[in-house]
Amino acid sequence: MKNYVLLFALAVALTGVQAADLRGGVVPLARLGEKGQEKAATAQTVHVAAWRNERVNTAYCLWNGAKEALKGVRVSVGDFVSAHGARMPASAAQVQRVRDLASAGDAFADGSSVDLAETECATLWVTLAVPKATEPDVYRGMVTLTPGTGKPLVFTLEVDVGYDVLPDVSAWKVAPELLAMLGKSETKTWGTSSPAETAFLGVFAQARGVAALQQRVQGYPQVTSAMRAAILRDAVENCEKIRLLEESHRATWRLGATLKWKDGELAAANAAAYAKFVEAVESAIEWMVCPGYMHNRKIVCEERQWGAEVGYLEPVTEMHLVQHPKPNFDKPGRPLYVVLHSSGHNAVNALRCTASPDNHDIYLAPDDFFALYLDCKTAPDDWWYGINKKPGFEISACERRMLKTIEEVVVKYGIDRERIYLCGNSMGGSGCLGFGIRNGDIFAAVKGNVPALVQHACDRMGWDMKADADVPGVDWASLPDPPLIIDHTAPNDMRWSEGREHMFRMMTARRYPYIAYWADHKHCNKNSIITAANDLYLTFDWTSLRKSDLLPAFTDASSNTPCPWPDHRDAKGAGQWNAFFRWGKGNDTPEKLSLDLYLADLTSHHFVVPARVTADVTLRRVKTFKVQPGDVVMWTFGDRSGKVTVGADARITIPRLEITRTAQTLVVRH
Repeated sequence: MKNYVLLFALAVALTGVQAADLRGGVVPLARLGEKGQEKAATAQTVHVAAWRNERVNTAYCLWNGAKEALKGVRVSVGDFVSAHGARMPASAAQVQRVRDLASAGDAFADGSSVDLAETECATLWVTLAVPKATEPDVYRGMVTLTPGTGKPLVFTLEVDVGYDVLPDVSAWKVAPELLAMLGKSETKTWGTSSPAETAFLGVFAQARGVAALQQRVQGYPQVTSAMRAAILRDAVENCEKIRLLEESHRATWRLGATLKWKDGELAAANAAAYAKFVEAVESAIEWMVCPGYMHNRKIVCEERQWGAEVGYLEPVTEMHLVQHPKPNFDKPGRPLYVVLHSSGHNAVNALRCTASPDNHDIYLAPDDFFALYLDCKTAPDDWWYGINKKPGFEISACERRMLKTIEEVVVKYGIDRERIYLCGNSMGGSGCLGFGIRNGDIFAAVKGNVPALVQHACDRMGWDMKADADVPGVDWASLPDPPLIIDHTAPNDMRWSEGREHMFRMMTARRYPYIAYWADHKHCNKNSIITAANDLYLTFDWTSLRKSDLLPAFTDASSNTPCPWPDHRDAKGAGQWNAFFRWGKGNDTPEKLSLDLYLADLTSHHFVVPARVTADVTLRRVKTFKVQPGDVVMWTFGDRSGKVTVGADARITIPRLEITRTAQTLVVRH
């Protein structure tokens, strides 16, 4: 929704009123010629967000505060550079001076300049065409205005370039379902003719209300009230955005026509917003046409309100989806696959992703599982506490709400409590690490794909990332034994993988069960791309683990790839920690512990698969074999044997075991 903010700021500027700072819109009026202008101006930053291959616009509003005309005002734009060294050329930005919405623009060519009359207000319109090959990152560039005499005026333009790539305008199509809902009958294709633009504006004009959509939703009795409310809520939200967008679009269209923009290009500035609207409508129609089923699996949408009982200060209405197993498996005693969506999704469109292959594959539950798609969009301050909030060690309202929802689903559908698994992508990946590692009494295993930061997990377990040590006074050792954590990321995943070394150090220091994979595929959610970059990624059957089974934690393995964080994030190729280890079910009695350990016999294009590996092995989730810190126990493993002292955390660690592809039994006795 970039342009409607922008045009409002333009209107303020053209009336000569000094504007306040507008987020994502426009720098305040800068008074050229006034004392202290350079200090005030350099503090101002415009923030814009863009897809790759998208064209976005913003503006700088200038006021000549001098008592005389300013001659020869020149503008220059520097290269856009990220904190990681990525670069977008200055040529991506074009600057034009606009006197008002009806007048022609004056392009600032290299070396050209314009004059500003006494007390004149003018607007510099900046169009940024983000190249398709731009690395996703946050870029900062400088826009410098230099009068003929006097000090230059410098503004910062910050551009957050996402991973999505906007298709070329010629490839755009209006979905037939959308046109049908709005009373159209034919499919329109974007082109270079004015009628295509007119059709585009007409779609927005007719989308200003939701009466037609509401009528259609209510015509399907199979749609639950909770689902109907969610559909309409999204539609209302998007239609309001479209209403504002349409108003700005018409004004911008007049300006664009004056500036002689090519037909079809103008809409590109707002393509992201339009695509989100179409997705929302298509999602609604998909649920109406085929309500309650996907992959021949029944889907139930449930909704309830949470409040003080979980710690919310204001009531929060939450929606979640339960997907049943395929018919042959739809019975009590099945496992549960819990999904935390990313920041760009909610529960509904996270499940929608699974309708097509190679689209957020981690969201797709096995055929014989129940699946629970939790939602945090209806409580936007939650965000799984993976990005926007980090509550530290204390349990949050969001976490209480998730735990209660899982428990209700377990009871209602007769879920096997030994087989509850948690996964997530991006923000949901961060959320599942922090939520899952803390609740080992609930989950058998946890898997996060490209988690958006690891501070959530470190905070939840009382680990100080700055000191790389336990937070003083935090009783982390009293928490339930963590489940196996599977963590998959990429060193070149820009800011989202930063700090990964702290996660590795915590998991090693605490001797937690941990498997990590990485490769240079950035913030990817497609298994085809991920496995092409690291072919070990899907080789471990994490959903076969049971919560009460003995669980070995391997640390300081000789087969581990050197950690590329923080100093070698430009390293190419795949890496892993503990990815070759396998184990049997194990035996836990008052007299002894026993567990088969071995290496997987794998084929890999990225790794030399080892025949033997040395590692420390810590036995976790021990329940029947009782020990106290300081006890001495005896162990045997193949032809080796020894004694070890039980650690301060009451865990048994056998140092430097040599593990091979032939299974050997580790036995521990009093």
